[in-house]
Amino acid sequence: MSTRLPEDIIRIVLSYLDIKDIVAIRQSCRGFNELSKSRSVWDALYFRHVVNADIPTPGLSGRSFDCLSAEEIENFCHASLALHSNWTAPTPTARRFLRLEGISDTRVLGLHCLPRADGHRYLISLAMLLGSHRRFILRCWDLEASTPVCVAEKSFQRVSGMAVNKTASDAGSVAMLTPQGVDVLRLNPNAADPNQGFTTARLLRDPLASVAYFYDSIVAARNSDGRLFLYDVTHAPARVELLHNTEMPLDFVFTETFVLVLKTTTLELYPLPSSFAGIPRHVIIQPIFAFEFPRRVDHGVMTLRHGWPGDTETLNCAVTVFLRFASSFPWAVNLIDHFEIRPNAYYVSADSPSEMNVPYEYPPMHIQTIGSPVRMHATTHMAVGEYGTVVWIDSHTEDYYVHSHRGQRIAGLFAPLYRRRPKKLRPILDTDAEDQGYGEDEDDMDDMDDMDEEDDNEEDENEEIRPLSGTSIASTVFCHHDADNWLRLVLDEKEGVIFVGRDDGIIEIFEYAQGNFVSP
Repeated sequence: MSTRLPEDIIRIVLSYLDIKDIVAIRQSCRGFNELSKSRSVWDALYFRHVVNADIPTPGLSGRSFDCLSAEEIENFCHASLALHSNWTAPTPTARRFLRLEGISDTRVLGLHCLPRADGHRYLISLAMLLGSHRRFILRCWDLEASTPVCVAEKSFQRVSGMAVNKTASDAGSVAMLTPQGVDVLRLNPNAADPNQGFTTARLLRDPLASVAYFYDSIVAARNSDGRLFLYDVTHAPARVELLHNTEMPLDFVFTETFVLVLKTTTLELYPLPSSFAGIPRHVIIQPIFAFEFPRRVDHGVMTLRHGWPGDTETLNCAVTVFLRFASSFPWAVNLIDHFEIRPNAYYVSADSPSEMNVPYEYPPMHIQTIGSPVRMHATTHMAVGEYGTVVWIDSHTEDYYVHSHRGQRIAGLFAPLYRRRPKKLRPILDTDAEDQGYGEDEDDMDDMDDMDEEDDNEEDENEEIRPLSGTSIASTVFCHHDADNWLRLVLDEKEGVIFVGRDDGIIEIFEYAQGNFVSP
């Protein structure tokens, strides 16, 4: 390498190249080969091509980015872009296909990914044993093993509902509604006997009819009258009632200060108490906003989108909602509606949410309507990820099979990303810095004026040029088959994995990350 430029300047230049150019320049000489492997170069490349592009990184398993070597960052950068390229293709290639054999004469009722603080990946499944001796089998599968294995199992004679914790919390992993009450179970994946892998951490004995959601230490449940309650399992028996209507809740979005509830007829926003400790036995909270849908919702999912890199304020992110409205016919409506709830630029996070201080703009913005045909009496299900992927099961298989009376496909698309940029940090003007050649001079003041002008136009910067209330079809078809036995769907967007539960107890796993490649 013959150059008079300092090595740190060369590293800066390399960090602005495309990754394919970095690979090419390595072959020019030994000096560029060494410099292209620098940590600073791959730090910049990873954040520019992966983090700022809102692309998930598979295989991190909870490890901190600061602990990674330059070689590991390079490998993760390649893995992230390879997964994204495959994941967003019209027909992604499954790098590995697995089948978890279930218990005979069972039917999968629920599938959920279980987050853990150490980054270990687990899958929770609930199956129902058919026949005269009906019972329910709860299982936990270790997904980090080369072939997933069952590390915990528990049977129930009767179950009225299940909710899996959406966070890595010590309060519990799974909430099961049994005749005795809400049994909050803690997972011990290292138990010598899988039958001892689930242990009771707390039992809520209030008379309840269903369990709707589990977030951190909060369990959302309904009683027989349809009233919706929040319980903090670490401070039971105190409870908060979310009082508006008795419609069934479909999904939730929790933050530290409020909860968004998607019901079959409404979308409701409630403030949350700062702590359940010390509150009375029963507290009633009214919604600060409730939006009524034009039709009844048959199935719906929503998620809080990923935030800007380094931005800890979740309220800069929009909430993505996908709905399939109900039909008066024996089949579901052949359309999926996409809504977006955008953050309110005038919300003051230091104050409590209220009717005058709403975290999000209402009503929700209708983005698009997606064609998704479903045959009479066919099963449909839907899942959405925080990076914007939505996948669903429908019956549009005429493109693959001659007949049209059976068959299912897993299709999806990617929701347009809207995030409100965090406030720009202004330069600190050092009054003692003029002697060093910088400080409060005309150039700095001009820069600040430019930043003020940018702040004035911030709302315009946040807006994306895209049609609203348009129509579209699935942009991706992940897989399809000539049968009608897919029932449940769950998505691990970070790892590029789709899990499908069948009516014969079998769980199918489709892995799309390059690092997981083996022959099916």
